[in-house]
Formats: sequence, structure tokens, C-alpha cells
Amino acid sequence: MHEIRPITKADLSSSLSVIRSSFNTVALELNLTPENCPGHTAFTTMEKLLDLHGKAACFGFYVDSTQVGFVAAEKIGDGDTYYLDKLAVLPGQRHKGYGAQLVMCVLDYVGRQGGKRVSLGMIDSLAVLKEWYKSLGFEEKGTKKFEHLPFLVCFMDLDLTTQKVK
Repeated sequence: MHEIRPITKADLSSSLSVIRSSFNTVALELNLTPENCPGHTAFTTMEKLLDLHGKAACFGFYVDSTQVGFVAAEKIGDGDTYYLDKLAVLPGQRHKGYGAQLVMCVLDYVGRQGGKRVSLGMIDSLAVLKEWYKSLGFEEKGTKKFEHLPFLVCFMDLDLTTQKVK
């Protein structure tokens, strides 16, 4: 059985494990370490996850009651825009549509909250991931180099008012 459900405080330990394991593949691929990129999601702490949980809607993807995915949606600015954060699917569970289902869950949630846009930031050089987000309806809005990050960040948006969700 597969289900997406809201994350409770009791779920945060398994969520942290899913997030770290999922983002570790990117950290290894790009040689990111706690020393050269301490803010990368692969090195998320429970304290940071607790903070996110306190201000965002967090959802988990479960297969036979085992959590294999995570995503958060945080309202930013005036409330018309939500930030899709920490989309994670365990490496052994990828390419089964779970990530797309989590994204659709966020888009549905944002729409029900009256939000008009979902934004995200990702590592610009991850071309396959960028194309995957585009296939879901996101559009590239620009890039930015942050001094504290060893990579270029790509920003993407999906406008719920003008674009049909794919």
C-alpha cells in the first residue's frame, strides 16, 4: 500500500533519515561535504528539520507503512507563493513516480491554501533533475551564485493560475 500523509513530530526521525540518504547521492556526486557546503540538505540536522516542521506543511510518502519520501511546502512573502523544499525519495525507491506524487501533493495543498505559485531552488548543474521538474510544469526563472555555496542555484516556478498541472 502507498500513501502520502502529513508528517507529525513522531515522524521526524524517519524523515531526517530519508532526507539525508536521498540528498547524500548528490553530495557524493558533487563532492559536497559538511566543510565545503554545510548548508546542503544532505547534512540537515534535527534542529533544522524541527524548525521547518514548525513553519511548513510537511508530507511523507509511505510504502507499506515505511517512509520512503518527504517534501515540505512553506508559505513565503505575501502568501501567494509557497516554496517546495527538501523533496526526497530514497535512492532504492526512485523512478517509481513517488517524487511526482509528492510534488502533486504540494501543488494540491498550495491550491487549497489559495496559493498561486510554487517555487523551488536546485543545483543548476543537475540537468536531469531540472528537466524532470520542467516535465511537471515548472519553468526556469533564473540562476544565482551564492558566496557560501560551491554551485550555481537554479530557481524554478510553477504558476498555478495560468498553468495546468501536468
